[in-house]
Amino acid sequence: MRIVLDTNVLLSGLTRADRPPGIILSAWHEGQFDLVISEPMIEEILRVFHYPKVRRVLAKAAVTYEDPREITEMLRLRAILVDVTGVVLQTVPQDPKDALVLATLIAAEAEWLVTGDKRDLLSLGLRNVITARDFLSRLEALRLPPLAEQPRAAYRVARERRKRPAAVAQA
Repeated sequence: MRIVLDTNVLLSGLTRADRPPGIILSAWHEGQFDLVISEPMIEEILRVFHYPKVRRVLAKAAVTYEDPREITEMLRLRAILVDVTGVVLQTVPQDPKDALVLATLIAAEAEWLVTGDKRDLLSLGLRNVITARDFLSRLEALRLPPLAEQPRAAYRVARERRKRPAAVAQA
């Protein structure tokens, strides 16, 4: 499953591991989905890292990266990097930076764009642009039951399959 995380979700995930964005980043690190990013998004992350407010929040959360490039290099190495050159949007958000995020979603053919941007991205009403909380709900629904529960679940499925052909034969 390919997912695009907006800059606000990525940065929030770095500062609050116990909140939905942090849980999403942990799920990515555990290999539960593929993170997709583009060069324009990486450039935006680098730019936002230099905002005084963001630096204060990161420092308060004990995120001490001497060079924000460490994070962006890690993203380049671990995420799927897509080229957004030539992507044409049918729905254009007001903020040009958000257009680059949507272009990443389209170029990657990703299932979801996860964002906290209510004003611009979520207000577009696109079916695959969702909040971090909504994405976590969907991710949880996709998880398989623990191994201890799987044999019982498999038994129920096999038992129901045996019943169906008999019912069809009687009809």
